[in-house]
Amino acid sequence: LLGASTRDEESLSDKSAAERAQAALDNANTVLAAAENGWEMLYFANTASKGYNLIVEFDENGRVTATAKNSTTTGDKIMTDVSTWAVKLDYGPILTFDTYNNVLHAWADPRGDGDGLLGDYEFLILHADANYIKLKGKKHSAYCYLYPLEAGKSAADYYAEVEAAEKKLCSNGNIFHFSAQDKEYLLHDGNTGIFTLTNLGETSDSEEAGSYPFAIRRSGIQLCY
Repeated sequence: LLGASTRDEESLSDKSAAERAQAALDNANTVLAAAENGWEMLYFANTASKGYNLIVEFDENGRVTATAKNSTTTGDKIMTDVSTWAVKLDYGPILTFDTYNNVLHAWADPRGDGDGLLGDYEFLILHADANYIKLKGKKHSAYCYLYPLEAGKSAADYYAEVEAAEKKLCSNGNIFHFSAQDKEYLLHDGNTGIFTLTNLGETSDSEEAGSYPFAIRRSGIQLCY
């Protein structure tokens, strides 16, 4: 095992920084366009924002089809728009939605106050493979996540399932108990899309409580971290 690890490290070190950067860019382009049925995108505008559910489909010709349904940007109606996308090199591979899309740019529009919803349309690609993609907003630093969608799922079906999961998980005053790094925690008050996190045994008004935005997947909860 040690020998295998050493050879991998030597192989990586044989490549120049430019070659490694190009390999990361090529991988991101391939992975994004390879999902046959598109991606479930859990979009966090910024580190204080709840998560929103999008459906995004990338093609090899640089076109992206994006769909959303939420009360903030679409008035609870399903909205779809088509624009373009690209992956470029900056401090690593950057996914950019480089022409205006009514779905994807809604959170980044400055609106009347000059700030809008403080969202991003350019993202540093932290991880990309066929199972999931992790992004980080270039300006506002929130993490976003993409998971491949299964075949035969319409947008209406997808959002109905998300809404049913949200009702089940977040509308009954549920408190979630979980373990991480050998410690136990509670998540409280998730009906606004932002959990209050405390140590086990503490109440949500504890001085040590923290706030964690989250998004609902059909299979559970995705924290923004």
